[in-house]
Amino acid sequence: MEGLSLADTHELQHPDAAREPIEGLAIKNGWCCGEQHCLFCSISEKHVENHCRTIHGKEATKRVAWFNCQIQTLLKKPYVQYSGYLNYC
Repeated sequence: MEGLSLADTHELQHPDAAREPIEGLAIKNGWCCGEQHCLFCSISEKHVENHCRTIHGKEATKRVAWFNCQIQTLLKKPYVQYSGYLNYC
């Protein structure tokens, strides 16, 4: 352990695809963006709706391009970044 050092929170790499849940991390009901290749998730539907409008345009908002799912995160605010996993609601 002497050779190990802690990484800065900004250096952490988050999953680049939905995965199986990570044992030991809390599972929360949340929302995931449904646009192709987008991995944005949040516990707030309003936050995901705003993401869709801002990043994917008004058409994504009209289509309701998000869905409820189950999510996990390693960190708390202000560094929180949720990841959805394969067992969607």
